[in-house]
Amino acid sequence: MFINLYVYLLIAVPIALAVIFLLVLAILIFKNWLILRIRQSVADHKADKERSFPPSGLGLCDNCAKASRRVFSMPDGSRLCEICYTKHTNSVE
Repeated sequence: MFINLYVYLLIAVPIALAVIFLLVLAILIFKNWLILRIRQSVADHKADKERSFPPSGLGLCDNCAKASRRVFSMPDGSRLCEICYTKHTNSVE
């Protein structure tokens, strides 16, 4: 009877330790992945903040004639919504 218990312990304990090890490893990998995602998001947000935009406000886009909450007033006097502004800046670069 005791031999069966020892055999069970010799099989069950290493399996349990391996499962615990794999769970801890998965948690650490997920935590590091999450930290990297947060750092990348913060860096992207800072890059967007540092990018200078012309003055903006509520209005109509001169290019697509859509109403938008954020219409940029360009130096030449035209007004562009965010979509048209990104197309304009991408075409200039």
